[in-house]
Amino acid sequence: MCETPGFRHGKGPKRKSPYKDPLVDACSKAAQATGYAFNDDYNGAQQDGFSPMQMTMRNGWRESAATAYLQPALSRDNLAASRGGREMIKLSLRLAMPALTLLVGLNCAAVAQDNAPDKLRIAGGLAGTWENSFSELGQNAGFFKKHGLVLEIFYTQGAGETQQAVISGSADIGTGIGTFNTFGAFVKGAPIRVIAATHTGANDLTWYVKADSPIRDKKDLAGKSVAYSTAGSSTYAAVQAFQKVFGVAYKPVATGSPASTLTQVMSGQIDVGWTSPPFAVDLLREGKIRQIMRASDVPELRNQTARFMTANALAIESRRAVFVRYLQAYREVVDWMYADKAAVKAFADWAHIPEAIARLAPEDYYPKNNVLPDRIEGLDLAMADAVSFKYIATPLTKEQLTTLILVPFK
Repeated sequence: MCETPGFRHGKGPKRKSPYKDPLVDACSKAAQATGYAFNDDYNGAQQDGFSPMQMTMRNGWRESAATAYLQPALSRDNLAASRGGREMIKLSLRLAMPALTLLVGLNCAAVAQDNAPDKLRIAGGLAGTWENSFSELGQNAGFFKKHGLVLEIFYTQGAGETQQAVISGSADIGTGIGTFNTFGAFVKGAPIRVIAATHTGANDLTWYVKADSPIRDKKDLAGKSVAYSTAGSSTYAAVQAFQKVFGVAYKPVATGSPASTLTQVMSGQIDVGWTSPPFAVDLLREGKIRQIMRASDVPELRNQTARFMTANALAIESRRAVFVRYLQAYREVVDWMYADKAAVKAFADWAHIPEAIARLAPEDYYPKNNVLPDRIEGLDLAMADAVSFKYIATPLTKEQLTTLILVPFK
């Protein structure tokens, strides 16, 4: 018997019992070991996760409504039952009305539940960046509500952390996830699918040094420490590509978010930091830091999809229509972000930056064509680099790409 407060009681005549079998227990433990959640009651508050089959058994026999309710009541004076073509139940109106009232109330509650918005958990890579603001600003502006959705949004330190949230199921969708990370996780069997691009091109990512740094030119990078966010991210791809393009060797170092990276640069822990504007643009304007390079210095990155939006494959299978509605709303948000001045002001307030700085994001760093969710380009080059940097052994086959890349998502 199982009681889930607020969803299921366990004191009625008809009891629920989980299916008992050593093989079921072994499968459940294996699922939990790979990061999937255990769900004790899939008819309770949460439907996702591995759970034993629920049964209505008593003493080895199936328990029906007849055996649980009718048979024990046959001795009551106000009830008569006959077997055959008909069954007649004589029940006083006084006793029937409370049951009828309860039935009406339950039906109303069921209708309300059916009309409740669907929830999606969104892991956004790096709070404060333009492309990762779309879900939260769109929700604040009512776009997702219009499509019957409520988003639960949290932010990570970069692509690797975001991807892990999607793989484990703690997030339904992750934004701003690097191509290398996605390819590598997919070929290892991770339950992920690409449902959109979040950035194509290389206008945004910028590397800088302190104003008094001896590094003046790209050749001065030799032997220095150069930042990227997390392994497999688009910053990692750019940092690796810079060495090839500039003909210098340096030490790539994972530094996390733009904020933590800035601290490490200004305190002298690392020589070259990275940022995704508008973060630190004010420091560039004030001359406190100097730009050394941008990802667009690598020709092959200029028209290559750098970051994906991925979704948990198991969640897609069970709630595909919900994800379709999310993408419909997301496309509307992208249009709004570039058409309405109120969107830029909303971004400035959300990122806690002056509006003049916020305007630079769509104008100089994130042109609309680069954030279109249905634009996927340069996969062959991206896979070749993923092989070169040992994220995958060989490029994905056509069949693998068809399974992984579900863009445009329908």
